[in-house]
Amino acid sequence: VYSVQVSAKLAGLWSGYGPKSNLRTPATELTQPNDSDSKDAEKIDLFADFNIEVFPNPNNGEFTISSSHEVKFNIVNELGQLIQTVELNNENNYQVKVDARHALNPILQPGVYFITGVINERVITKKVIVQ
Repeated sequence: VYSVQVSAKLAGLWSGYGPKSNLRTPATELTQPNDSDSKDAEKIDLFADFNIEVFPNPNNGEFTISSSHEVKFNIVNELGQLIQTVELNNENNYQVKVDARHALNPILQPGVYFITGVINERVITKKVIVQ
């Protein structure tokens, strides 16, 4: 856990510090006693079985997002603007097809996009190129 205060610089002058905020870095691994020797600890990767695929990549605006877990992903452009949110779950077999070529919903112009989601307090990001 970190305690952070922010100050802004405007026209060469620094402002006062804002209120303190506490931030917690996400856990990436846990330890547990080894069965053979309780003094030893072995690392457990919380994300070893997590997988996200985006295919094809690059693409023409039609691609599939596939995951091994239930998760909600945001599709954002290079400016960080939210373009679309997709949810992968058991009902859609953890897979969503994005089709930006559809005449009624042309959401993705050629460019670079990012698919982002959070699982186990870890941010997952994949870059997608639409040609």
